[in-house]
Amino acid sequence: MMNEGSTPVASPDGQMYAVRAYRSGSLARFPSAQAAPAPGGVVVAPLYVLGWLLHLTVFRRAWSVEAAPCRNLPGPKHRERAASQDAAITRVSELRADIASGAWPRPR
Repeated sequence: MMNEGSTPVASPDGQMYAVRAYRSGSLARFPSAQAAPAPGGVVVAPLYVLGWLLHLTVFRRAWSVEAAPCRNLPGPKHRERAASQDAAITRVSELRADIASGAWPRPR
């Protein structure tokens, strides 16, 4: 799974943002959840499979792109969907360039 949040991007005003892409509906949205052990057990396993099947039918393998301040600091957040992994990677690159140049977030 691709997660582009490993290197923060600094805006000209010094604010740090994490920009990343992840498969919609996955636990990759929560970086700390990736380090947690996988669910197991007789009761949990069927629920896990059911959730995975629901994910495949509802989200249809879409990707999410997210820009948010690092370490849950206050500031503007942005999330959008991309149809494919390639489109998500492209959008992550665009958002990183916009943040570094000061074009995003737009000043109020």
